[in-house]
Amino acid sequence: MAERQNTLPSVSVIGGGIIGISTALRLQENGFSVALFEKSSLHAATSANSHRIIHGGLRYLQSFDFRRLSRSLACKNFCLKHYPEYIQPLPCYLAIPEKGAKRSVILGLAGALYGAAAPLLGHPPEWTSISPIEEVRKSFPLLSRFPQKKVFRWTDAHLRFPSEFASHLMESFRSLGGSVHAQRKAISVERRERGYEILFESGAPVNSHLVVLALGPWFSELSVQGVDWKPAGWAKAFNLVLKVSPANDIAVGFTSTSGRVLFFSPRNESDGRCGLGTWYSPLGGDPDSLTVDDSEIEAALQEVNEALRPGVPLTASDVDSVEIGVLPMERMKRGDVSLYGSERIEYAHGIAAILSTKYTTFSSVADEIASWAKSQPLP
Repeated sequence: MAERQNTLPSVSVIGGGIIGISTALRLQENGFSVALFEKSSLHAATSANSHRIIHGGLRYLQSFDFRRLSRSLACKNFCLKHYPEYIQPLPCYLAIPEKGAKRSVILGLAGALYGAAAPLLGHPPEWTSISPIEEVRKSFPLLSRFPQKKVFRWTDAHLRFPSEFASHLMESFRSLGGSVHAQRKAISVERRERGYEILFESGAPVNSHLVVLALGPWFSELSVQGVDWKPAGWAKAFNLVLKVSPANDIAVGFTSTSGRVLFFSPRNESDGRCGLGTWYSPLGGDPDSLTVDDSEIEAALQEVNEALRPGVPLTASDVDSVEIGVLPMERMKRGDVSLYGSERIEYAHGIAAILSTKYTTFSSVADEIASWAKSQPLP
């Protein structure tokens, strides 16, 4: 594809995770001249370690938040329509407790409301059902002794090939004339008469009319003149990657003994591994030196074994690797990490800072930033 002539202001996007990459692409598609800067490798860190589930917003029915429900549905359907080679429908099952907010009657009503709301909000119909748990046990032996009797079924989307997907977005960005600069750590953004000057740890500074910050926990390492945005804190998030996969084409969730909802999600790799998580804890150190120690892994496995009661308990020898990321934390609630429920984007002058990140809504965040950029006065 030939490069296009850009007549709108230049934009620098700092941060090369999925949010930064997709935002840079959308801005370039809208005629801006865009440069993307990343301190290390593109689509690494948290973006490379997600649970790989693109959610359809079913959870937002709990709070009757139809705006966020509609947004998640739009993002899921956008991904399925535009990136079918990388993102595909994912049947999801949640084991239903006999008591509490997730019991059969409540989930049945929620499913009916979900199915009715989708077309009313302008989206394709969504189908849900409640089935005997035997439907899942056939391909999911870990549930053979699980005490729950029913499962709730719906459909989300599965990011099958994260690295290939990111490469596809980057190639699209480059083909439109966007420039990519990996291994370039920005250290400050200073306001100038006609925009901003970005200084780097090494190399020449860059002038830009507009700046988009998509830095995640590395936001605190960047000095931005006149701007002091930050979340309440940052949370370490991790998934366990198991050596064997109970099922390669479905996701299965259950409520642990601590009340945490955990999911097995497929990895679609030749050796049949699967992800299990997610666990969260406050981040107390350097985001560049993330680790999950043996005691955390043992505690996670114990939580799973107590809930599932498998004939052969999961042990550390079943864990192939650990996926680790960092997410913005809104607060601690009753001793547990409470993440931001939706994106938080702050604007000041010609700077947009994306302070919360969800893989599901990367496309809608990109749209919002593009709309903001188009509303800015020409230099």
